[in-house]
Amino acid sequence: MPPLRSSSVLRKNGVQGPRSGVRTGLWATLVALVCWPAAVPAQVSLPSPTASLLRIPDDDDSRDWAVAGYDNGFFIQDRPGDDARFQIRINGWGQFRVASPDFDNPSSDDQSWTKGTSFEIERARLVFSGFAYDPSLTYFLQLDGDSDQQNTVDLLDAYVDLDVGQRLFDWEADRLRIRAGRTKVPLTRARSLSGRRLAFADRSIASLFFDGGRAVGFGMGGRLEPFDRPAAWHLAVFNGLDTGSYRPGTAGDLDGNPAASARFVFDPVGDWGTDSVSDLTYHERLAVRVGAGTAFSSIDSMGQREFDRPSVVDSGGSLADLLPASTTGFDETLFSLDASAKWRGVSLFAEWYGRSIGGFEGGGPGRLFDYGLWLHAGAFVVPETWEVFVRNSRVVGDSGTLGRRTESADEVAVGTAWYLNGEHAKLIFDATRINGSPLNSTAVNVDAGDDGMLYRLQLQLGF
Repeated sequence: MPPLRSSSVLRKNGVQGPRSGVRTGLWATLVALVCWPAAVPAQVSLPSPTASLLRIPDDDDSRDWAVAGYDNGFFIQDRPGDDARFQIRINGWGQFRVASPDFDNPSSDDQSWTKGTSFEIERARLVFSGFAYDPSLTYFLQLDGDSDQQNTVDLLDAYVDLDVGQRLFDWEADRLRIRAGRTKVPLTRARSLSGRRLAFADRSIASLFFDGGRAVGFGMGGRLEPFDRPAAWHLAVFNGLDTGSYRPGTAGDLDGNPAASARFVFDPVGDWGTDSVSDLTYHERLAVRVGAGTAFSSIDSMGQREFDRPSVVDSGGSLADLLPASTTGFDETLFSLDASAKWRGVSLFAEWYGRSIGGFEGGGPGRLFDYGLWLHAGAFVVPETWEVFVRNSRVVGDSGTLGRRTESADEVAVGTAWYLNGEHAKLIFDATRINGSPLNSTAVNVDAGDDGMLYRLQLQLGF
């Protein structure tokens, strides 16, 4: 079912719905967010995640007892310390969001309808992770509940990792790992970040337009140290880009052509630490991270759902709807380049995206090219407690006109966050001006063609 809406109104004959009061309330909340952190202590007294152990008797008296407790998640393992062969760790987090859009949508068939304020549960996540038989064989299972996706619980991630380098060659941990299952496609900086470690309520429209999403496949990766600096690489093959929810063997879902992706990350300066958008740890020394990614997929109409997936600038509609009926296939190549920095509570992110679509089989246009940019800047007014940030993203290309002319869509956003207990508990308010959304996304509360303002208030809690 769609998100619960407190005021979905019809604007007909110039009659306005009761939305001004709601929006006034949201702006009042923003003022409170801006003023409140300055009036409270730098840290709110909340329980800190500390480890505690509970010994559980084992049937075999010759073995040490199993242990359980909390250490960045609730855990149980069969033996204490490095002797453990099995471990399960449980984490959970979720986001409660109030979204209030004020959009016009030239592409909508019903010009009299406007969205109202909605109350939503975003990313109600439950995570099970750990290792089995040996610490080098790990697993990760993540369930996701979302009120704007028919209130269902989905299997978001499910994969196993084997540290081949450590297991077979006695290398240091994480030098060479293989992974199998459903996971994120290694392509962009924005997707590599967890949804709980964003500054804004969600990712930018450019980041989602050029996103590889999640998919089922097989990959490998590891750590490197070129020039005595940390780096990491990832290679993977999937059923297709952003096809995690598609069903193999089901007619019309997948076309049978695999997709491939690769990503490389390098830290030339400083110690980056936990990967998040905000500089919560207040880096005393400058830390810099750079990266690049690419992905390729050959798509044909045998998998109609996959064939319909690529959207266009700036209508956000499906590319397949614009192509001649005789077109039976095409190829899609994605690129990304990124750089980010943190220093003394200030964080800067920049990522460039590119997409090339061509090789049309059965007739079609010449090669199409779209590109985009995501820029982010944030700073803590009160270290580790109160942050303000701005964002700009833009998508430009000729895919929506099949090469005849270039069109564009963009967004400008401002926001603030109050951290009650780091990323475990925080409150976010943001306001975004969107000029023609190029995508349909319930996650960011926009439909294709939306034009106007979007206000969001979000509470995040996790353990």
